[in-house]
Amino acid sequence: MKYLAIMGTLAASTGAALAFLVQAVPAQAASVITSVTTGTFTDGANSTVNGITYLNQSLSIQQIQTGATGWNTNGFSTTLTLRRSGAGAAPGREVVWEERPTSSPVTTLRGPAPTTTQAALASNNLFVGTDNLFANSGNTSGNQSDVERADFVASSGLLVDSLKAVTVFERGATNAHDGFKIAAITGIDGSGNPTGFGTVVQIAQGWGTSALRVSTQNPAPNPSPNPNYTVLNNSSGGYSNTGDLSGQNIGGILITLNELATVGTTIYGYSLFGSDSASAGCGNLTSLSNTTCYPQNSLEANGGIDLLAANVGIVQAVPEPLNVMGAVMVVGLGIGLKRKLAHSKK
Repeated sequence: MKYLAIMGTLAASTGAALAFLVQAVPAQAASVITSVTTGTFTDGANSTVNGITYLNQSLSIQQIQTGATGWNTNGFSTTLTLRRSGAGAAPGREVVWEERPTSSPVTTLRGPAPTTTQAALASNNLFVGTDNLFANSGNTSGNQSDVERADFVASSGLLVDSLKAVTVFERGATNAHDGFKIAAITGIDGSGNPTGFGTVVQIAQGWGTSALRVSTQNPAPNPSPNPNYTVLNNSSGGYSNTGDLSGQNIGGILITLNELATVGTTIYGYSLFGSDSASAGCGNLTSLSNTTCYPQNSLEANGGIDLLAANVGIVQAVPEPLNVMGAVMVVGLGIGLKRKLAHSKK
């Protein structure tokens, strides 16, 4: 852990002790999320829709850890909008996944009955996510859509520094999470639509090296350590079971805002893209009809990220507690200087 010490001014004439502030500075700009602290488990009344039983359970993420640095999730909220092209093999398709409490049956799921992919991802729930978010074609189970970009907008804007960060979580095999691209939103219009983007950053496949769904959480994954999941889509009208997954967990990565924009500038959130989108020189990223920027035939290899419903906003580093011994030494230094200055005036 690095530290940034901001020293106050000694007021010798009044005898004020030397004051200082110590803040945590992340040692890395992009970091593996090593653990999460969860909130209170909620368990609603069961409901059954189209033969699928939803337990209406929720388990939120309240704090994030990257090595020695903690990050709070209640600082800067964001509003999620999934941007669709209206093209590809499955325009308007909604795709979600949910964790199951046991290995079977595949039709009993922890989360709520889904309405839309956007609504699912806008929540904060370890039991829910989406499958193949930016894939437009090629999936034999129909788990694909026309989503081209995910905008997480902070409409009030926020100043860029290394103590604020973006988090991305995905369901997948540890050490093999899907690649994606990310960029800061540098401008928005009156409706919150992005009007400009910062540098597009590529995150290659293979991040998320720590499993975040663990046996110490309540409830624990069952089976442990990797729970089972069911994928659903609404290709036939109502949501139906289209996939039975096992051997996967949740992984996460944290990217500080200074990796996406210049320190001291104002941004309005961030956007996620598929790996084959937002290519260098493609032109206008605000236009979803620009097929050079947004291919409408993306396969899972480029658009297969399976995001977790963990819209925790822009997170902020937790300040290090003041070192008690250091504080005593500084106060003593201030008192000693006061006495010396008073003695010299006699």
